[in-house]
Amino acid sequence: MSELIADIVRGAVERSRSEGHITADELPPVQVERPRREQFGDYSTNIAMLIGAREGVQPRKVAEAIAGPIGVHSLVTRVEVAGPGFINITMDRSYWMRLLTDAVSQGDRYGETETGAGKRVLIEYVSANPTGPLHIGHGRGAAFGDSLANVLDAAGYDVTREFYINDAGSQVKNLAESIMLKVREQRGETVEWGDNHYKGEYIGRLADEVVGEEDVDDIGSGALKEILGWIERDLSDFNIRFDNWYSESALYREGRVERLVEELKGKGHVEERDGAVWFRSTDFGDDKDRVVIRESGEPTYFASDIAYHFDKYERGYDSLINIWGADHHGYIPRIKAVVQALGHDKNSLKVILAQMVTVLREGKPVTMSKRSGEFITLRDVLDEVGSDATRFFFLMRKPDAQMEFDLELAKRQAPENPVYYLQYAHARICSIINFAKESGTGLPAQGEAGEVDLDRLDLKEELDIIRHIASFPEIVRDAAISLEPHRITFYLQELAGKFHPYYNRHRIVTDDAALTVARLYLCSAIRVVLRNGLALLGVSAPEKM
Repeated sequence: MSELIADIVRGAVERSRSEGHITADELPPVQVERPRREQFGDYSTNIAMLIGAREGVQPRKVAEAIAGPIGVHSLVTRVEVAGPGFINITMDRSYWMRLLTDAVSQGDRYGETETGAGKRVLIEYVSANPTGPLHIGHGRGAAFGDSLANVLDAAGYDVTREFYINDAGSQVKNLAESIMLKVREQRGETVEWGDNHYKGEYIGRLADEVVGEEDVDDIGSGALKEILGWIERDLSDFNIRFDNWYSESALYREGRVERLVEELKGKGHVEERDGAVWFRSTDFGDDKDRVVIRESGEPTYFASDIAYHFDKYERGYDSLINIWGADHHGYIPRIKAVVQALGHDKNSLKVILAQMVTVLREGKPVTMSKRSGEFITLRDVLDEVGSDATRFFFLMRKPDAQMEFDLELAKRQAPENPVYYLQYAHARICSIINFAKESGTGLPAQGEAGEVDLDRLDLKEELDIIRHIASFPEIVRDAAISLEPHRITFYLQELAGKFHPYYNRHRIVTDDAALTVARLYLCSAIRVVLRNGLALLGVSAPEKM
């Protein structure tokens, strides 16, 4: 609700200007934040310092002129000018009770905002080559991308989730050759594996399905279909969904790659050189030009990437978000160059890199063999610890930060496991509310706070929890703007960290009916926020544990 506070401050600024205390015609935007220390009130703004710098006036003098009109607002109990010109604002209790009722009455929609104003956003994530099962790194990108999409959706953006299927190029041939080598090896022949061949255990499974002397192309296409089925099942079990599965090979079948290369050539962005066709990416800040058509006439992966991003913009998206593995860092400048060559602002494309994950068992890294082509699959982790813990652990860090995934901690049903701690808070509240119903003390119908004496919530802990609940829409908004869904995980852990001690110290269902109903109402609001926050992360909120 910081927008309401910003409106109050704006009104005070306008009044100060009408009274001659401020003379500037154009004023800076009002920024309001929550102070870290309780002694500085509920909200703080630096607007006086911004105005003072523009007008060459002492900021404290401007702050004192603005503070007066703020202080007379019915929802404000105290205003103080601090330091060089900060204005600290303390809100009336009625303000917080109103926000508490918003949480209960809005239910599943609590936390939603209109920040995005319907802007269309395409998020591309996972996009793993369908030449093998998803590994643990793909899982991290999947959890991040899906949760970011949820957060943007809640913040009022029109979001499309897309998986780009890399089903064209030499990798398909390499996959087919790998399967045939495995078939020959299973027959007892001595074979020589190349660096480009796939050697994982799954190649043996695919080889078992080869019947007779099948055509290599048929083997490759059949294997791609089989592996894509594995990927779809793993993602579904991981609570990941996509609106579109976009095929790279379709770009070639429909001639879009060739047409776009010719179009860029006509604009001077593509030229023939040394028998190949080059994209002049240095014109847009890249460190060197990039080949799009090899001397052999075979297009590079970069050629289809150009066509794919052109198609994204042609579909009318205002902004694009690509979530890639950390090994794609060097690819960002050339894609940014493509965006500019296509006539778009390079900042309309954001690329977020997800670092690989180190898996720990009993405190020691789980090592796999690169030589044999083995790796830790997402399915392995899902089967061992489940989707909820896997997703939550992935979302506890920014995607570009190194991460250690502790399998034993993720499985532990104890307070030190953060996702268990949150889910247990939700289940505990559900149990309390059900017990109250069975005891004859129920909550009023959703949103009917008039039957609740909220004045009975007079403990400092209770007001602290209410303030935290009230900040949930702002947390969602800020997570969307910053593209950082991990803010939700921190916020929820803080909320659970406030609820559990409160529950342990104070009875919810008591002999005092009015107090019981008020505390049940507070618990109901906590439950709403826990459920909605976990939903944004793609994590379930169980009613029993």
